[in-house]
Amino acid sequence: LDTGRTTGQDHLDQAMVAAAAKKFGRVRIHLAQAVKLEPTSPVAWWRLGRLEAQEKHWPGAAAALRKSLSLAPDSLSTMTDLGHTYLMLDKADEAIRLFKTVSDREETAVALLNLAKAYGKAGQMEKASETIEFAREKDPELLKALQARMKTQAQEMQNGNQKGALQPSPQAPWPSKLQPQTP
Repeated sequence: LDTGRTTGQDHLDQAMVAAAAKKFGRVRIHLAQAVKLEPTSPVAWWRLGRLEAQEKHWPGAAAALRKSLSLAPDSLSTMTDLGHTYLMLDKADEAIRLFKTVSDREETAVALLNLAKAYGKAGQMEKASETIEFAREKDPELLKALQARMKTQAQEMQNGNQKGALQPSPQAPWPSKLQPQTP
């Protein structure tokens, strides 16, 4: 039954349309409305966390991703995204905990490389090296592809090309009582 009211799902859908049109300020507005209308939607919180991370608003990303993970505690993709966010916030031990959980549940080369990165950031170079070796054994071609991609990205950065990078959107207010914590 259609009540004529805009739902949280409607805002999630509108956020996707706005993202496709590269209207990132509108994406933020729709995601803020989605979590306001559907505060128990892990997808809405995850998408808000991803937007915050893409815009390099790390405390906001961590807050939204933690909320998403609290609502869907078995989500490996949310654990991975939160782990990367923790690395950006220099919280390597928390990232290790999350990446370890992910790699224990699905021992893929990508999961192992994420764990190795966290070990490296924490200064645990021997563990990082061992974990990279495990990842190489899982998928030798993955490391070659990553090296090629890193070279391409380095060249693009030297040329000043940041193709595909999101531009920060104007900050819309967070839903009440859900302000991100600073690191």
